[in-house]
Parts: sequence; structure tokens; C-alpha cells
Amino acid sequence: MEVLSLLFELFKSTMKEVFVLSEEKIKELLIYFVNSLPAWLKEKVILMNYES
Repeated sequence: MEVLSLLFELFKSTMKEVFVLSEEKIKELLIYFVNSLPAWLKEKVILMNYES
């Protein structure tokens, strides 16, 4: 789970730097991304967010 969390943090920071997106737009993009994941992985991501 830590690896997945680190990947999401890297993804967020990259979007901020490369695309100069606001925090709100990044959240929208992450929600869209998570909703596109297969169910088994989506469950892990959702659980990860509740644990942190």
C-alpha cells in the first residue's frame, strides 16, 4: 500500500509542476483516474485514502 500511496503523491506533484493545475483540478483528475481503475485496485486505493 505504501508504494501505491507514493505513486499517487508523485502523480499529484508532477501534475502541479508540469501542468500547473490547482489543487481542485488535481482532485478532479484523481477522482476520474481512480474511477477508471479495475474494481480490485479501486478498492485498495479507496481503503488507502481512509487509512491515511
